[in-house]
Amino acid sequence: MVNQAERQAPSPLSPGRRVVVTYPLIDAQKIRDTAPHWADRMLDLRRAENWGFEVENHTDQSVAVHLIASGRENPSSAGDVGVSVNVAAGTTEPMVTSYWMPWLGLRIIFAIAPTTGSISIEGFVQEVF
Repeated sequence: MVNQAERQAPSPLSPGRRVVVTYPLIDAQKIRDTAPHWADRMLDLRRAENWGFEVENHTDQSVAVHLIASGRENPSSAGDVGVSVNVAAGTTEPMVTSYWMPWLGLRIIFAIAPTTGSISIEGFVQEVF
């Protein structure tokens, strides 16, 4: 019989293990126009079980956040999938969807150009190893 002290801790990446990974997609950008802006990267959902985004809008204007998707990692090849959320000025909101493609990203648009503040967006992926 093996006592508790002799047992090895399971590997954090043992088969079936779920790990949440956080990806900064837009990091405190000070946007001052109404042009579309894309996140710096796309979320890799090829091993994902769950995913979502958190939008921190510290500007003085509301922002429309649109989900884009692609079979490739390149945001320029991604298309709008019809899922969006409006995030009010000075608020933080989650964006959760069950929409799946190998790669998901975001496009943001301000209807009125902000004059102060910044916007940050993080993506969260629960990966299964």
